[in-house]
Amino acid sequence: MPVGRSLRINVIPVDYVAEAVAKLTFDPNAVGLTFHLVAPHQTLITVGELLDFLQKWAKTELGVKLPRPVCIPMSASSMKTVIKLQRIFQKDGRVSDALVALAPYFSENRQFQRINSDRLLGPYDPKWMEILPRLLEYAVYNSFLHRSDRTVHEQALFRLESRSYPVTYYDIVEGRIVKKTAAEMRQEILDVVSALRGFGVKAGDRVALTGLNNTRYLVVDLAIGLIGAVSVPLYYTAPPADINSILLSSGSKIFFVGMPSLLARAGELCPDVPVISLCRGPLPQNLPTKVDSWEDFLSKSSKFSSAVKAPVGFGDTATLRYSSGTTGKPKGAIFRHDNLRYMAESIVSITPWRERNQEGCYLSFLPMGHVVEGILATYSPYYVPAPVDIYFLEDFRKLQAELPHVRPNIFFSVPRIYERIWEALENNSIGRFYIKTKSRLIKRVIRRTLRNMTLKRAGLNKCAQLIAGSASCDEGLLKNYRELGVEIHNAYGLTEAPLVTINRLGRNRLGTVGEPMPFTEVKTAEDGEIMVKGPQVTVGYFDKSLDPPVKDGWLMTGDIGKLTDEGSLVIFGRKKELIKTSYGKCIYSGKIEGMIRELPEVTEAMLVGESKPYCSALAWVDKKHYDQTTLEIIDKAMEEMNKCLSNPEKIKKWAVLPNNLSIENGELTPNLKLKRIVISQKYARIIDSLYNGAIPEGEVHIGRVEKSGE
Repeated sequence: MPVGRSLRINVIPVDYVAEAVAKLTFDPNAVGLTFHLVAPHQTLITVGELLDFLQKWAKTELGVKLPRPVCIPMSASSMKTVIKLQRIFQKDGRVSDALVALAPYFSENRQFQRINSDRLLGPYDPKWMEILPRLLEYAVYNSFLHRSDRTVHEQALFRLESRSYPVTYYDIVEGRIVKKTAAEMRQEILDVVSALRGFGVKAGDRVALTGLNNTRYLVVDLAIGLIGAVSVPLYYTAPPADINSILLSSGSKIFFVGMPSLLARAGELCPDVPVISLCRGPLPQNLPTKVDSWEDFLSKSSKFSSAVKAPVGFGDTATLRYSSGTTGKPKGAIFRHDNLRYMAESIVSITPWRERNQEGCYLSFLPMGHVVEGILATYSPYYVPAPVDIYFLEDFRKLQAELPHVRPNIFFSVPRIYERIWEALENNSIGRFYIKTKSRLIKRVIRRTLRNMTLKRAGLNKCAQLIAGSASCDEGLLKNYRELGVEIHNAYGLTEAPLVTINRLGRNRLGTVGEPMPFTEVKTAEDGEIMVKGPQVTVGYFDKSLDPPVKDGWLMTGDIGKLTDEGSLVIFGRKKELIKTSYGKCIYSGKIEGMIRELPEVTEAMLVGESKPYCSALAWVDKKHYDQTTLEIIDKAMEEMNKCLSNPEKIKKWAVLPNNLSIENGELTPNLKLKRIVISQKYARIIDSLYNGAIPEGEVHIGRVEKSGE
C-alpha cells in the first residue's frame, strides 16, 4: 500500500453528519459559520490500526488469513513509476488504475478545525473499535459490492452482461448437457418480454407457469418480472382440478405449461385461460385451440436488444406462491420485490467467504414451483461476486446419475437424497464393514477414505456446504454423517417465509434447524408457536377472505418449537398436528411419525388419537414388500419403538396398508406430503377399528401391543 501506517484515516459515520446538519439548519447561532463535520484529528484511526484490526477480524469471523500488506509512503509521481513497472508483470491493471486515481489522497495529512462544531454540537469521540465490526459485517453481507436499486429480475439481466463475473447455463436433457451462453439467455429474455407485451400482459397482471427445470422456464420467469407482471408458479405434479382452482383464485391471464403430461391434459384446464407450451418439440395432437406452441408465442415478439427497466417499485407485488395444501385449501402468499431482493442477497451473504469468491457451480433440480428452488436458488446466483455455472436437471429421477457430472459447490436438498446416499454406503462392502465394526481404531483408519469415496461417488466432494430442508431430517442420520466426517446443515422455512433459520458452517448444532437469517427475529408464543419477523416474510394472502398469517407484525408459523441458549431453533412439529387425547395429553405427531417412517419397509405414516384414549397409527408399505414376513417385522419394530416413547406417546394399535397413496387420488400434496383431512376421511373405518375392535374390510393388517392399557 502506498501509504504510511501512521497516517490517520479521515472518515466519519454518516448518522453523525445527518444529525448535525439537521440540528445546525435550525440553530440561529449557526448562521454565517463554517462547520467541519469530522471527528477530532487525534481520535481518527490510523492505517496501521485499521489493517491490524482487519486481519484479526477476518481470521475470527471469516476464517480467512489475509496477506500482510506492506506500507511504503510514496509521492504521487513515484507511485506511478512503480505501478508502470508492475504492469509489465501483471495483465490486469484495474487495481493499479484505481491506486493512481487515489494517489493524491494517500499523501494528504490535513487537520480540520472543529471549533464551531464543538461550540454548537458539543465534543465528539467516535468509538472506532465498536463501529468497525458493524461496517465490516455490512460490507461482507453485500460482498463489498455496490447494490443499486435493481429488482432481482433487473439484476439478472444486468449480470448477464458482466464480463468480470459471467454466468453460463447448462440444460441436462436426456443425458446430454446443452450449453447456453449469457448473451443467448439475455436475448431470449428480451424476446419473451416483447412477446408478453404483444400478448397484452401488463404490469400487475398475474401470469401462471409450471414446468420442468430448464433455462426456458427461467427465461419466462425473469421476463414476467421485467414487465412488472406477477408470477404464479405451480407444481407440475398437481392434478388439473387443483391447478384450475389456483388459476381462478389468482386471476391468472395466461398459463405457461412445461410439463408434457400436463400439456396432454390441457382440455381439462380452465377454458378461459390461454395455455402456452414450454415443452420441446411440436404440440401433441388433438389439443384445444387455446394452446399455443412456444414458437407461435414468440412470433408475437418484435426483436429488440435494449435494456429493460421494470415498471414497478420494491413495494409492488412480484409473485404469488401457493402452499401445497397439506391441511386444506392452498393459500397464495404475496411476496413483493423487496422480499425477493432480500432473499437473493441474504442467501449469498451466509455462504462461506472463500467459496463465495470462487467460481460457483449450482444444480437446479427441486421443482421450481417450490419457494426454495423458485425464489432462493433462482435469484441468488446473480449476487455472487464470482463467475457462476448453473445447471438445470429436467428429470429429478436422474439426480444421482447426474450429480457426479456437475459436482456443485453448494448443495441444497430434501432429506431423502441424503438418505439414499447413506443407503448406498450401507450397500458398499467397505461401508458395511465400517458400520458393523466396533473398533474405534479401525474406524479412524478407514473413515477418511470412506468419506472421500462416498462424497466423490455422490458428486458432492466439491461442496463447501451440504444443506437439508423442506422436511425434517432424522437426527440419527445426521449423527451418522458427522461420525463419518460429513456435516449436513439443517434449515427451516415455510411457504410464507422461505428461509427463516439455517445451521451455519462451523456452527452446525444437530437437533436444531440453526440460527435466524440476517435481519430476522424469531421467538415463541406462550403455547410454543414459532413467530417470525423479517424481510423474507409474506405481506399476506392474495385471498383476503383467509385469516392473515401476520399478526401484530409477526408471522404465526403454525410450528411448535423453542430457542436454545445459543439462539438456535428446535422444532417439535406442527401446531395443527398436535394431538390431544381424551386424557388431556398433548402429543406432537411429527416426532412419532418420523420414528415410524424409520421402521423397516415403512414409506409413510400418520398418527391418530385426537380425543381418543390412546394413540394409534396408520403405516404404509411398498406393495412389493407387503407380505407376512414384513408385517411381523414391523410389529416387532413397533414394540421396540414404543420403549423409546413416554406412556401417552406409545402406539397401542396400528394398521399397516399397502402404499397406493397418490397425488391423483388427492391423498398427497404436489410435494408428496400427506393431506391429513383427506386421509382421515378416506380411512375413517380403519381408524375407527383401532378403537372399537371392529375388523376392517380390505387388505389391511392390524397390530397391537400385548397389553394395550385401554
